[in-house]
Amino acid sequence: MCINRSQNMYHKISSLILTSKSKNNSTADVYVAQPNSYQETIAGKIFILIEIESCRSDDVKIINFIIENFYQNYYQNEKMLLGVEAKSIKAEHIFESSIAKINKNLLNFLHCEKIKFNPKLLNATIGVVHENNIHFSNIGKNKSLLIYKNKSSSQSKDYETSSGYKIADIIEHAKVKNGNKQINLAKLFSNVISGKIPKNGYFIFTNEALPEYLSNKQLIEIITKLSPENSVEQIKDTLATINAYVSFLALIITNKQDSSQKKSRTSNSIKKLNTLEYSTEQTLSSKGSVNFPEVMEIIKNIPEKISKILDARKQSKKDKIPLSLKDKIFFQKRKHGFSFGKIFLLIKDFILILVNFLSIIFKKFSNKSQEPMIENIPTNHFARPELTQKINCDRKKSKFFNKENILSILILIGIILLLYNSMAINKKNKTIEVVEVNTDLIEKIKQRQNQVEANLLYGNETNAKNILEEIKILLEQDFEKTKKQELEYANLWKKYNEQMDKIKHIVDANTLKLKQLIDFEVIDNQANLVNIIFVKNKIYGADRQQKKIYELNLENNQTEILSLDQGVDAFKHPILDNANNIFYLDDNESVIKLDTKTKKISHLSINLKGAIDDIGGGAGYNNRLYYISKADNQIYRYGSVGNNFPVAHAWLKDNIDLKNAADIEIDGYIYVLRGNGSVLKFLKGKQEIFKLDKIEPKLQFATKLFVSPELNYIYILDVIEKRLIVFNKKGEFILQYQSSKFDKLKDFAINESKEIIYFLNGSEVLEVEGVHFNQ
Repeated sequence: MCINRSQNMYHKISSLILTSKSKNNSTADVYVAQPNSYQETIAGKIFILIEIESCRSDDVKIINFIIENFYQNYYQNEKMLLGVEAKSIKAEHIFESSIAKINKNLLNFLHCEKIKFNPKLLNATIGVVHENNIHFSNIGKNKSLLIYKNKSSSQSKDYETSSGYKIADIIEHAKVKNGNKQINLAKLFSNVISGKIPKNGYFIFTNEALPEYLSNKQLIEIITKLSPENSVEQIKDTLATINAYVSFLALIITNKQDSSQKKSRTSNSIKKLNTLEYSTEQTLSSKGSVNFPEVMEIIKNIPEKISKILDARKQSKKDKIPLSLKDKIFFQKRKHGFSFGKIFLLIKDFILILVNFLSIIFKKFSNKSQEPMIENIPTNHFARPELTQKINCDRKKSKFFNKENILSILILIGIILLLYNSMAINKKNKTIEVVEVNTDLIEKIKQRQNQVEANLLYGNETNAKNILEEIKILLEQDFEKTKKQELEYANLWKKYNEQMDKIKHIVDANTLKLKQLIDFEVIDNQANLVNIIFVKNKIYGADRQQKKIYELNLENNQTEILSLDQGVDAFKHPILDNANNIFYLDDNESVIKLDTKTKKISHLSINLKGAIDDIGGGAGYNNRLYYISKADNQIYRYGSVGNNFPVAHAWLKDNIDLKNAADIEIDGYIYVLRGNGSVLKFLKGKQEIFKLDKIEPKLQFATKLFVSPELNYIYILDVIEKRLIVFNKKGEFILQYQSSKFDKLKDFAINESKEIIYFLNGSEVLEVEGVHFNQ
């Protein structure tokens, strides 16, 4: 479909939104619509620059409502929906009607949502730019600055630079002329300012803060010498050096059209009118339809008379007054599935061509003098048999190829081609309709994603999550899509996943330069480590099958293998005491002790309560061992007597269900991790009130717990979702580490002094920087 995109040459728009990450006392947004080609051609592009001088969740709702309501009122206008001719559609009239509806709808919205709103806190500029015309309405302290070439001497309210450009505040001029009016919530956007963007001129809409930090001279120098996009980046760089706790908002609209370009564009449009007409017909016909111009070219070369007729018809078409470019565009953009007028013209042309062709064929076959009939050839007994047989065959052919049969065949072929072409056009029109529906859906999704970004910017993750749920429903709708739209949908899904990751606080360990420290299979191809533990810049890994303990020195990356003299069955629940001794629980009611200083391994006896498979985790505190008995729903404390642990003391005083316990950790408080991801907190045998924040995806299969004895962190390993989750000790969610390389995740260890996390993945140890330490 041919679309007039020339209006996009009239202006360029760039937006700036720069907010302080700390102590921000306002809620703000800058919105520039991205309408489809038809909407932009007819009604232009709307924009909003809005700031509310407070920081509430309700302020985000108000801003989103104004943006969404304005978009719908403007681009869903009755005239545009009904396909009214362009000359009867005025952007200014649609704009005035839209802002009048906003005033009414905003009151209803505030009433329904029970939001108390002070209009004095609102600073908003809402407008539309169509070709070189601009219409806007303003409330509050926003600035509307016009930069233009100086033609006269000077004006009282304008600022001029040596470059010959002047800057004027349009709103200040309007206030002098119209005076200041009292703010009325029912008529927020009441006064409309309209005008043209002068040749090589610039409109800058800003909030109150920007002109206070950048002088008029700086604005003129930046905006007149750089493109709008580069101007925004330059302003960002300039403001980045300022230690301010305010938001900076701006919209830059520039007119770069000159008269020579416009004249050239007009002449080129006239010269290419016939090309546009051909392109229009090509768009309305599918690839499988009959190309009538090509068929006509083939036919005209057969008989000379048909060629003359076709030439005459082509000449008559050229003599017709061509449609204006604007009319052709409106014809293309109709959203109706059938175009009866076009189909009727195609049928009419086809029938006329077919009748002319058949009349020539009829005259040719009805003229008997052109060649003798086979029946007039005499036959006698002297004729050869083969000649007689040929004559009989020719007679049969002549009876079949008579004029009635030929006409019937040609008419049948014509009807078939006509029906096929009609079906192809209908299919094409339906495809166009589907494309336009998808285009509207894509724009709606983009608008929702912009709202998500705004909510994330102000830390409103609840609203952002709700909007993302709406976006997912829209993306999952099953529609026919073009290849271009398939790519657009893929990009929308990608952005959706990125925004979901922000809400989930997912940190991809790959982006943090996740690297391999060692693969123990290189040292021993039978290596199969079950856990790791970090002790004073060394990592110890236990291998139950090989009955070995591997020591990895992180200073020189050297590995030492410590073999056991006696057999070992488990190597479960490694515990580190204050003297840097490691205790492993073994199957045969014994504890394996590794002295990391002397590297001596010894077996100690323990009066374990219950079977080893019923132990739900172990921890150490003040040189005592603590183990959970799932069968008894109890935590037992074991004190050492010599080199053994003969006595078990029941520590819990409350009756707690621990049958799903997965691990235990102690920092003064005792924390018990359940397999469903919940954590219980105890002090002196009594349960404390404690609850972890909910996270996405939901934590359901937790396997290991680590509580920092010195810092404010709780770590939980989820091997099913391939992640390590970090909370603070209040139970507040911080972030979660994930990686595509965590395909055989088993265990982890923390080096808090160097802020490093170690992961045991299969037989390899991976290292990554812990970014949560800085949050």
